[in-house]
Amino acid sequence: KISDKSQLTALILAIVLGGVGGGRWYAGLYKTAAFKLTLFLFICCFPSVVIWRLGEFPHPSLDLKNGGFLCCVLCLFVISLTAWIVTDIALFSLNELQDGDGRML
Repeated sequence: KISDKSQLTALILAIVLGGVGGGRWYAGLYKTAAFKLTLFLFICCFPSVVIWRLGEFPHPSLDLKNGGFLCCVLCLFVISLTAWIVTDIALFSLNELQDGDGRML
């Protein structure tokens, strides 16, 4: 069966609001959209919390030369989210994702 949701709308939302799961929210894929939004918020909030707690940025614990670990973690999250955005754009453009009811867009 075919979904009542538009593939083009889902693709545009994935391009414009891909970081917060725009295409997935539209398609009714709420669990993965919520996870993607959480990942995005973590990436946005993490540096602010570090600055607030440590009092300065960059802090020695963030310096990779001094064995800083937090920058590596943040970079991995950014790379993961970027890969997920690109993957979603590809999946929506190829019409490979189903909506929340299991119907093709």
